[in-house]
Amino acid sequence: MKGAFEFGMVFLFGMMFVILGMSFSQVILTQNQARIYGETILTLIEHQNRYDDSVKVLILANPIQCSVCSSTVSQDALTQRYMITVTYPLSIPLLNYQKSGSILLISRPMNR
Repeated sequence: MKGAFEFGMVFLFGMMFVILGMSFSQVILTQNQARIYGETILTLIEHQNRYDDSVKVLILANPIQCSVCSSTVSQDALTQRYMITVTYPLSIPLLNYQKSGSILLISRPMNR
């Protein structure tokens, strides 16, 4: 009886940690996907040396997309740099944790 109780407790707590570990790995994968998506946008803007409607079409047509991410692109008029902000959700259901993360990427100065 004692062995079955110990096995049940180990199994219960062990499964909790397995589920928690899978949630943490999902957070890491979401962060990685958002980073790759932001770097793709940055690469396309720097390669075209501008950000206009044609570059927006290239970004939307690119195979590297993030389904849960949203991105914004703004330009600093003083330094002629583009700032790409990618926001993505962070969720750990076991801990009832819901937050939003963001990644900010800054391009090199654009030559006009």
